[in-house]
Amino acid sequence: MERKVFFTLIHKRDFTGIKQVDGFEFSIKNIEFYGYVDTEKNKVYIIDPKTGRSVYDLPVFDDYRGINAIKYTVDSLKEDEHTLEAFELKRHTEKYKLMKKAFNSFLRGAELEKRCKQVR
Repeated sequence: MERKVFFTLIHKRDFTGIKQVDGFEFSIKNIEFYGYVDTEKNKVYIIDPKTGRSVYDLPVFDDYRGINAIKYTVDSLKEDEHTLEAFELKRHTEKYKLMKKAFNSFLRGAELEKRCKQVR
């Protein structure tokens, strides 16, 4: 598990966008994932890096904080064969391709916004 700063898709009320988070990169069954702790919601999220969407989440327990909470959630996902199988099947659908395009559009928009702030 390696430290990683990445973007994830967020949904709040009538708003959809991306936010940058500090978390970790890891793989399960040769599939790359990201994970981070959302202190606002007190949950650990496992993210698909290609779509920025949450694949799995668990509440943070008192016994597990920070990286330990992420490790616990990763272990839980590894044991949840149903979720991993469903995700694997979803990766080969047209809807998944559209989700990847949408996420890439958000990433491109964030890059353009950053460039606009640099131009005077």
